[in-house]
Amino acid sequence: MNQELSNEQESDEALMEMLKRGEVAGFDLLVKRYQKPVVNYLYRLTGNFALAEDIAQDSFLMLYRKAKLFHSTGCFKSWFYKIVTNIFRQNLRKKKFDDKQSFVSSVILNDSEKIFVNQLQTPAQEIENKEVQSHIRKLISSLPEQQRIAVTLHIFDEFTYKEIADILKCSIGTVKSRIHYGLRDLKEEIIKMDLFTNRDF
Repeated sequence: MNQELSNEQESDEALMEMLKRGEVAGFDLLVKRYQKPVVNYLYRLTGNFALAEDIAQDSFLMLYRKAKLFHSTGCFKSWFYKIVTNIFRQNLRKKKFDDKQSFVSSVILNDSEKIFVNQLQTPAQEIENKEVQSHIRKLISSLPEQQRIAVTLHIFDEFTYKEIADILKCSIGTVKSRIHYGLRDLKEEIIKMDLFTNRDF
């Protein structure tokens, strides 16, 4: 087994240790692993794919610069998403995009998003309706910033309450509350807009 294949099997934390030693291969592999999920996460928050890519690039640069601050006993994914979320918030404060900007309606829901819609007890045949998908994307993008981030991290990126609390620097109770009210508001808006014929939530 050559060195490159061996490195690909290393944990995220081990790759960070490589980077801290000045081994750029560790950084390259982390980018390879997280480029797509991070861009997807940012796209759900911004509704702008080009901007999501720009923020992701800034996040990876920050990761490279702050590598030595990472503790080997910590969880890399939570640590990195904290960086990504902070840079997103900085862009939000700079008003580089509209906080209420809707998602691009032509993009088909991925598997994680279908799971989310299923959790709202939506008939499977209507999940395939692109118009419905578009409305759901717009509803998610219209949530308050804190709720939108918490819901996205938990439902789409599958972070635990504890991990989200660490990323957002708040209590687990606060995370649960933001997710609860975010999902409640989504359900209420879905019913109000009469998106689905079966409204037995």
